[in-house]
Amino acid sequence: MAGASDRELKELQARELSGKGFTGAVAKGPPGQFIVTRYTRPGLSGTDDHVVQYSFPITTTMYRLICIAPAAEVEKYKPLFAHVAASFTPLRPGGTQ
Repeated sequence: MAGASDRELKELQARELSGKGFTGAVAKGPPGQFIVTRYTRPGLSGTDDHVVQYSFPITTTMYRLICIAPAAEVEKYKPLFAHVAASFTPLRPGGTQ
């Protein structure tokens, strides 16, 4: 899983050229292990946004949940981000819901 975490981090850094402060970690939750990547990037309003990407490798599919909040207010949103990630349920293989 550490290798997958490194790949996710490198892919994000390549895609988000104006991003900074990238960190990645492996966490454990109801769907199993997942990757949490955090970074800051310029936001549309001219201030920085804090981005948290949760990546869930489930069999052959990588699910990504991306949460964004103004960097100055990220502490207010952290519990909400964690709740959304904890409530993630992947589709059953071959399912449509």
